[in-house]
Amino acid sequence: VPKYKSIAVITEKTDYSLGLEKTFSSSAKELGGNIVSSEMFSGETKDFRSVLSRINITKPDVLFINPQTGQNAFAIAKQARDMGIDAQFVAVYFTGDEYVKKFTLKEISLCRRVVEKMMNL
Repeated sequence: VPKYKSIAVITEKTDYSLGLEKTFSSSAKELGGNIVSSEMFSGETKDFRSVLSRINITKPDVLFINPQTGQNAFAIAKQARDMGIDAQFVAVYFTGDEYVKKFTLKEISLCRRVVEKMMNL
């Protein structure tokens, strides 16, 4: 498993997603990762190409896709691949909104473990 260093983050502007982004980015930096791009989008966004273009310039090893809904996760992943972004995709959840409502400290711990695995620790 490669040890990824350059990380881009795309986060939906919701309390839930911003909380995960904060934990993910903090953990990544603490473990030696370099956040090369951090972009946000509103939940109404359907076309992510302008945000993904800014990310693509940085040529990240990893793209942390961090939406609140699975629909946005799918759209981001598809549009990123269509644009030629070949980074490894990482996400904590691709689940429905009902699960998101049950967010607890357990998910924050999981977010750190995802980073640790990504950083090959």
